[in-house]
Parts: sequence; structure tokens; C-alpha cells
Amino acid sequence: MLVKEWTLAGAVIFSKIHSAYPTAPRRNRAPKQSPSAAAVLEVNKRNMIRKIQRLICANFGCGDGFITCTSNDEHLPKDNAAARKQIERFLRRLRRWYKRRGLPFKYLYVSEIGESGRHHVHIIINGGPSSGELRELWGYGDINRKDIYDQDGEDSAVLATYLGKEKAIDIRNYQKNKRAFSHSRNLVDPLPVRDTVKNAELDCPTPHPGFYIDKDSIFEGINPFTGRAFKAYTEKPLIVERGAPPARDTFPLIVSTIKAYHRKRKHQPIADGTLRWIRENLKGGAQYEFDIDALLADAEGVAA
Repeated sequence: MLVKEWTLAGAVIFSKIHSAYPTAPRRNRAPKQSPSAAAVLEVNKRNMIRKIQRLICANFGCGDGFITCTSNDEHLPKDNAAARKQIERFLRRLRRWYKRRGLPFKYLYVSEIGESGRHHVHIIINGGPSSGELRELWGYGDINRKDIYDQDGEDSAVLATYLGKEKAIDIRNYQKNKRAFSHSRNLVDPLPVRDTVKNAELDCPTPHPGFYIDKDSIFEGINPFTGRAFKAYTEKPLIVERGAPPARDTFPLIVSTIKAYHRKRKHQPIADGTLRWIRENLKGGAQYEFDIDALLADAEGVAA
């Protein structure tokens, strides 16, 4: 048997199948050896990209903003340290803007150095100022804001994939052991759920009911630390007609997710994006045999 770790982040599921080391069958195991520095860097970078994707899908959604900030020639940063100072000043101004209005402030940003060598930054914020207000708050050049408008999580998933792609990560910062991205402390990294699956799942994984496996997201290989095979992939929701009742098969998935918060970290709230998707899929849930609303109310109450 193998272990499948899956995490519901907004309307997207991040899944990984691997051996339950050290008691699982030694399937497709390569000779164990000390990983090289390049292998360690690759594993850490891949884990970082997956974390960026989880945080975006779990904490942001419809009505939130995707901002791209660029500096003009007058304010062009000379190095990464100068660029970071610009970002920190901008975030302080944004924080004051939200505080004056009594609103919470959530953000995640990824820095990028384009092909021309010019530094710019992508930031996701919850709600927030208009494009004109953002341009005044930025003050170093141009700014472009696009709203996340989807209701089913697809837009958030595409955005997470874009920001998580390899070339969007500031590799020069990363190789110096500096964080290639940053986010506010109030973002919630959703909890994983562990299930046991048959060995055949490693070759031909089965998506959760109501979801499909994004073929472009599949990544498989041998863990350089354990020598064991693994497969990681993303599951996205099937498109359903607006206003149609959710598939009954999605309810066990929701129950498993909520129970994970009770068992593991009772102090951690359910992420906003995940909570929106759960609420949307609970419409008409009172007709089912389990008291899902009570479970969810308990989870929200613990987080309060």
C-alpha cells in the first residue's frame, strides 16, 4: 500500500502519492545516496512552488486583486536589496490604507527579473484600492491591477500556476538562501489529509469525485533522500452548470478536510478560499445524512 497526501486549497486539490517510509513496500526504489547540492536545491524549489500555489488557491478568490508593479528609469532599483525596500515601503502604505478602513490586509508577492534584466513584482491582495489609488501608493512607476473574477477556483488555479512557474522565481535570491517570495502572516496553509491507496495508483492515479487531474501538473520521480518513487499532481473541479446542485460525492471530501482541522491543529482556521468553496458546495446539504454544517460551525468556532 502507498500513501496519498491531498490538500483541499480553495477549489483545487494538491495530491502526492508516495511510499509510507520506512514500512511501505520498497517499490521502484533506487540506491540510496547522499543527494547533491543541486538535487537539494531542486527539491526545495519544487516544494516552495507548491506552497505558493496552495496559499494562493486557499486564501484568495473572486474579487481579490492581482497586481504587477514595475519601476520607471528614475526609480529603477540597483540590486535585489533596493527592490525589496521598495516592496516593503509599498506594503506598509497598503497596510495603512486597509487599517484606516478597518479591513484585514492579506498579501502574497513573488519577485521576478524579466528577460531585459528589469526587476518587477507580482502581488496578490484581498480586495483593496483601485488602480489609480494603487499607482499613487506605489510611487515608483507603473502598476497594473486585474481582478480575480472566477467563482469555481479556475482563475485562482491559473494564477497560482503562473506565479509558481520556474522563471517567475527570483533564482538569484533563492540561491543565496533568501526567500524568493513572501506573504502576510495571516495567510493559512491548508492542512493535508492522508489516505492509503493501492500500489497501482502510482502509475494510474484516480482523481476525487467531481475533479479531474490536470495533466500538465503531473510531476513524478525518485526522492533523492529516500530513493523512493513519488507522483505529485493537481486536481481541478469539473465545470458544472451555474446554479446546479453540487455532486453528492464531494461531501465526503469536505468532511475529511474539516475533520483534519479538528484532529491536528484546532487553533488553525480554515482558509478563506477553501471556506468559500465549501460553503458553495454545501448548498442543499441539509438533505444528507451527516451533519456537515455542525462540523463546519465547530471548525470555524475553534478558529475564532
